[in-house]
Amino acid sequence: MGQILRAMAYDRAANERNAIQGLKLLDKSLKWHRLDDGVMGGQSETLHSFDGVLNFSGHINCNGGGFTSIRSAIPGGLSSDATGVRVTYVGDGKTYKVLFSDGNKSAFGPSRRSPSWQTDLPTKEGI
Repeated sequence: MGQILRAMAYDRAANERNAIQGLKLLDKSLKWHRLDDGVMGGQSETLHSFDGVLNFSGHINCNGGGFTSIRSAIPGGLSSDATGVRVTYVGDGKTYKVLFSDGNKSAFGPSRRSPSWQTDLPTKEGI
């Protein structure tokens, strides 16, 4: 019952309203919001900030969920002739999942969106 109550109390719209601005793509400012397993009643926590670089961290609790994430829409989307996106990062030795999609919401999660692309991003600490 606690998981259902946590899911009902999770305010995804507030997370989107309180998005932080950080980074630019094609001279478009990106606004990042958190989305973690609270959306389905979990207890994980996502933290993010911007101080010249976008910082992301999370505490995963596998009781009733088990994910943390930050997301941003690309205002106006990518141009139709775009052939790639270059991401520069400094790692911490963990593996992250990077997902690009058309942004349409799906009841079956981001892997069911069309079109979409995702990959695992293994990192090395400090590199």
